[in-house]
Amino acid sequence: MFAIVIISGKYTKKVIFGSVFFLITVAPVLQFVPIGIPTGLGVVADHFIYVSSVGLFYLVSEGFVWLYYSKLKAFSLLKNLAIVILILVLGTLSTLSWKRCHVWVSNVVLWSDIFEELP
Repeated sequence: MFAIVIISGKYTKKVIFGSVFFLITVAPVLQFVPIGIPTGLGVVADHFIYVSSVGLFYLVSEGFVWLYYSKLKAFSLLKNLAIVILILVLGTLSTLSWKRCHVWVSNVVLWSDIFEELP
């Protein structure tokens, strides 16, 4: 994966930007370098992952734009399929976010739900 990012740097800086943004913002969540008081619970940092997901969503959206304009221009069926897939992904993520927001009635309910989902 690292080689793909480096090779793509010859053509565009967008992939490098999205990848570096993701890696920089996910580093504190991974806790390779402990930040703060060591609690032994990695789940405490779980709610900060949304910031680093911006880099991943940026890469995915740039991929869709690239496919839509350069590779799928002649194939209207494939172009429509890409649009349907994009709508399905956005609809699924929106529904999951909507359901998760209903859990956050209070901090007690949110943390109770998180601890119930732990293995």
